[in-house]
Amino acid sequence: MPARRVRFQTACSLMYREDGHHEVVNCLFDLGWQSTFIRKGIADALGLTGQCETFTLVTIRDQKREKWRMRRVGFLLGIDNDSTLRRLHVLATPKICLRVQQTAADPEE
Repeated sequence: MPARRVRFQTACSLMYREDGHHEVVNCLFDLGWQSTFIRKGIADALGLTGQCETFTLVTIRDQKREKWRMRRVGFLLGIDNDSTLRRLHVLATPKICLRVQQTAADPEE
C-alpha cells in the first residue's frame, strides 16, 4: 500500500491586534483539529495576552497522553486591508508542526 501524503491548505493573511497594528502571517489549515493554534513567538511578538488553560493531548490510538498548559489569545484575521475581519480565539503553542514542505499536487490523487 503506497504511503499517503497529507496536504494542508495555506493562506497569507493579516493578523490584527486590538489597536490596529498588524502583521502578515501564513495560516496553515487543518480541518481535522478541534482547536486552533498560533505559534507562541508570534503571539508574544504581537503582545497578545490571555488566560492559560490546561488540557490533555491524546494521540491517535491513545498511544500518548500529555498535559499541556497554553495561553488562549484573541485577535482579528483578514486577507487584506479591505476585507471583513474575523475574530479568533486560539491557543498559543511553542511549535505547531514540523517543517511543512511544499509539493506539487498530483492530478491522479
